[in-house]
Amino acid sequence: QILPALRRAAKGGGSVKISVKARLLYAIVLALVAAAYSVILFNVKHAWEDAHWIAYGFTLLAFLLLFLETFIPEGKYKRYPMFGMAVSKVSATYFAVQLFFGGILAMIVPNPPLLAVLIPEIVVLLAYLAATLAVVLAKGIIAAQDDRIGDKTRYLQSLLVSLERLDGAVPAEVRPQFAALKEDLRFSDPMSHDALVPLEERIRMKVYALCDAVDDKRLEGLEKEIATLRTLVHERNSRCRMLK
Repeated sequence: QILPALRRAAKGGGSVKISVKARLLYAIVLALVAAAYSVILFNVKHAWEDAHWIAYGFTLLAFLLLFLETFIPEGKYKRYPMFGMAVSKVSATYFAVQLFFGGILAMIVPNPPLLAVLIPEIVVLLAYLAATLAVVLAKGIIAAQDDRIGDKTRYLQSLLVSLERLDGAVPAEVRPQFAALKEDLRFSDPMSHDALVPLEERIRMKVYALCDAVDDKRLEGLEKEIATLRTLVHERNSRCRMLK
C-alpha cells in the first residue's frame, strides 16, 4: 500500500498532498514490479492454458488500475481526503487478492478449468468496481450536502448582516423584539429543503423591506413587521425539522 502510505505521510493543514515527484516514483516502482513479475513468470512457467492467460490478463489489469490511480487529480479529494484513502485501500485490497489468486495460485495449477478461473476473476473485479463506485458516490452525496449547508449558512449570515447594520437605528421600544429576531436567525437550522425555497425567499424580502423601512424612517408598524418575520423564521425551522 505505497500510495496510501504516501498520502498519510504527506498530510498537512487538514488536506492531503502528494508531490509530483512522489507520484512519479510510485508509478515507476509499480511499472518495474509489473515488469519483474512478468519476466519471472514467463521464465518459470512454460506451459500456458487459456485459463492461465486470463489470470495473467486480470493480474496486469490490477497493476494498471493501481498505476492509473496515481494520475487522479490531487484536488479531487482535497476536501475529503478520507475518501481518497478509501479508494486507495480498495484498490490495494483488490490488487492483493488478484495477485494471490490470479497471479500466483492460478499459475501453480497445471491445467485449471477455464470457468473456475474466469468466474472468480470477474466476481472480484466487479466487487472492486462496486466498492470504488460506492466510495465515489458517498463522497458526491456528502459534498452536495455540505454545499447546500454552506449556501444556507451564507443565506442566514447575509440576513443577519443586513439586520445588524440597523442596530443603532431601531427605536428603543422595539429593540428587544429586534434582538430576538436576530437570535432566531443566528440559531436557525442551516439545513434546508427545496420545498422551503418560497418561504425562505419570503423571509429575505421581509428582511429587506424591514431594512428599507428603518432606513427611510418609516417606523410605524415595525413591531408588527418584526413579529411577522419571527413567525416566518419559526415556521421555516419547524418545517425544516419535519423535512429531514
